[in-house]
Amino acid sequence: MKPAWKAGLTVAGLAGLLALSYTLRPTETSPTTRYQCTDLTKPCAIQIGGQPFLLRAQSAPSMLKPFHLVLRGPTRPAARVRFGMQGMEMGAIAFPLSAQADGSLATNIVLPYCVQGRRDWWLRLELPEESIEVAFVTL
Repeated sequence: MKPAWKAGLTVAGLAGLLALSYTLRPTETSPTTRYQCTDLTKPCAIQIGGQPFLLRAQSAPSMLKPFHLVLRGPTRPAARVRFGMQGMEMGAIAFPLSAQADGSLATNIVLPYCVQGRRDWWLRLELPEESIEVAFVTL
């Protein structure tokens, strides 16, 4: 009786993980615009819907260390951000940007550790009508 109980628990656990991974899947929107902003601590000028925005990290992005990402512009579009590396998906976690009192959108980020020691990242800003990819480098 114990082996059947363990098998049932294993199947239920795998089904739960499969359901969770399905709900956390990234959107299938491909980036429409790419930018190169090596140092995200400096304002990075991007265009969203033809309007100018500035994207900036309040501290230098580094793996396993939290940093605050801010998007400033004339509007507050619904947006979320995901991270990865060229040829290497870093998971399906998307960080929603929340409206701030100063009119900006922001979120707190913790990048995973890259076992290959790479520092070349991209962030994908996912919006309702478009997706923007920004290449940057961590410390």
